Amino acid sequence: VKIGESTYSKEVIAIDYNHIPDQQLVRNNAAQVVKPNLKNKATTVAYINGAGDDVATAIEAIGSKVFRFEPSEVPSDLSKYDAVVVGIRAFNVAPTQMAALQERIDLYVKNGGTLMMQYNTSRRIDPDALGPLSITLSRKRVTDENAAVTLLEPNHAVLNTPNKITSADFEN
Repeated sequence: VKIGESTYSKEVIAIDYNHIPDQQLVRNNAAQVVKPNLKNKATTVAYINGAGDDVATAIEAIGSKVFRFEPSEVPSDLSKYDAVVVGIRAFNVAPTQMAALQERIDLYVKNGGTLMMQYNTSRRIDPDALGPLSITLSRKRVTDENAAVTLLEPNHAVLNTPNKITSADFEN
């Protein structure tokens, strides 16, 4: 990064473990800057926390106002949000609270709301309790980051509006 006359090309990584002295690793840094041609129609997003992730911050970075809630604190009226995002493994870490929310979430979707649910594991979860549509869970994972992505319904609205998503979006 060049700011004015100064150039910054190193990163400092702090190594802090109880059983060794504090250390700093200094190394060359590199970054790829990408400006996606992104359309965001979600001005306000209700984010229901799960096991912990940085997705809410990423949603803010694309211009949405994010309201974060613990599963037990979700407001009764979700209609004022353009989208509701359920955090990673929320049904795994708060099964009772998420089950209590299900009717509200289903009503929100039935009334035209946009719901995005991040992954949950199949452990101790009734897949019929995961949302307004039927879903199958498994413990299978893709471990090859270069594996081909096949879009099963490429003409579905979710893959075309407001942004077109193609297999090319999974490259690099």
